[in-house]
Amino acid sequence: MLFMGIDVGSSGCKTSVMDETGRVICFASREYAFTYQDGRCELDANVVWEKVSETLRELGTNHDLKELKTVSVTSFGEMFVLLNEKKQVLAPSISYEDTRGEEELASLNEPDRLYRITGANPDVMFALPKLMWIKKHKPEVYANARYLCMFADYILFRMGAEHHTDYSLAARTLMLDVTTKTWSKEILSMAEIHDALLGKLVASGTKVGEMDAAIAEQAGLPKGILLLAGGHDQPCAALGAGIVASGDALDGMGSNECIVPAFGDLMIHQTMQQSNLVCVPHIIPDLYVTYAFNRTAGSLLRWYHQIIGETDYQKVLNEMPEEPTELLVLPHFAGAATPYMDNTAVGGIVGLKLSTTRGMLTRGIIEGLNYEMLVNLHCLKDAGFSVQRLYVSGGMAKSGRILQIKADVLGIPVMRLSNTETGTVGTAILGSVAMGLYPDCRTAAAALVKAESMFLPNQENHNYYQKQFKKYQKMYQEQKELCQD
Repeated sequence: MLFMGIDVGSSGCKTSVMDETGRVICFASREYAFTYQDGRCELDANVVWEKVSETLRELGTNHDLKELKTVSVTSFGEMFVLLNEKKQVLAPSISYEDTRGEEELASLNEPDRLYRITGANPDVMFALPKLMWIKKHKPEVYANARYLCMFADYILFRMGAEHHTDYSLAARTLMLDVTTKTWSKEILSMAEIHDALLGKLVASGTKVGEMDAAIAEQAGLPKGILLLAGGHDQPCAALGAGIVASGDALDGMGSNECIVPAFGDLMIHQTMQQSNLVCVPHIIPDLYVTYAFNRTAGSLLRWYHQIIGETDYQKVLNEMPEEPTELLVLPHFAGAATPYMDNTAVGGIVGLKLSTTRGMLTRGIIEGLNYEMLVNLHCLKDAGFSVQRLYVSGGMAKSGRILQIKADVLGIPVMRLSNTETGTVGTAILGSVAMGLYPDCRTAAAALVKAESMFLPNQENHNYYQKQFKKYQKMYQEQKELCQD
């Protein structure tokens, strides 16, 4: 049997086909981009569908996929697509980075109540304030809307699935009651939003339809492929990394960075709220996850490489010194995420000298990214999560030098997986369970997820980084005071 996983990200889509052993037998990807104009940031859902369709045709044309049994999709959260009764896209999707909806969010005026219901502090990045903005400022779009789909739902919907949303993506709307796993009638009433727009709530891995025969034929795929509800990219990646019990956590190191620990109890309390830590459903039914994240990671390194005019990333990584630097880099180049959730925050670099090389600055940036995640690990510990080891995924996880710096700064073992594209592995695990190869996701993850290597902290480096970290902890507030108008 073969299982397909599609990962819809912010800069492109990746489609992988895995066999029963967890081996990726073929892979295709496409890029797309947000559009930026007049301070607004949007994504055309039609373009995303076209690019996903291209990956299907590439794989179906060039590989023998007659044993393909399931397709599941994972995607970024928060953003949604509005469709009319003919299932046509009504308007570009507003990015989670876009600040439209701030006034509408403020009008709800009950942040503590919203947190207790949704397990998340209200923020303009979520779907609800964007939807409220559309209702107020684009009433014709709202009036014609019949379906609201998160992006993973939308791709499956286009393939022939019923209108649905899994719990993990629903939790990124600010409309889900995480205790009952139902759409919150109280919040919908407060926001004056019609519940008829929203999809049927289902668990990840639920069979939600069969691929449309015409789409399958056009892509060169077999008939009768089952469509399975996927989920938010972070918990899907956590499943694909084998994060199926308390104590372990995934560190997704992509364009941004997010630590995702799993836990068994619904934890909605003041310490979590103060650190802006959510409590939302995992892909696995009896678990929850939280997100401790930074809005830059690989994107910051890309920015730096563009600034210095070097397109060979590996060349610059190879120029890094072996020893730690004295640099302190505050990586808030796209605002600050947890624990601050400060869209006005800016980055900074301290400690530059005429003797500073570009390799030193590269290492300093990586150190700064990890200082920021150490801030988050401290917040997680205060909230009751003690992360003992960290499994890593994403593009940055492919560099052993980066992972050694991470282990040295954080002071815990860092585990690199044999397949760092954990999002698509997670969706393939859902397929293997749906087809009865494994009784549940835990068993499937134990069989399919393998660690490739482990990076242990260098104690001398860690001791040095601990001293530097004390200085780093002062940077956010001092930078904020410096840059205030």
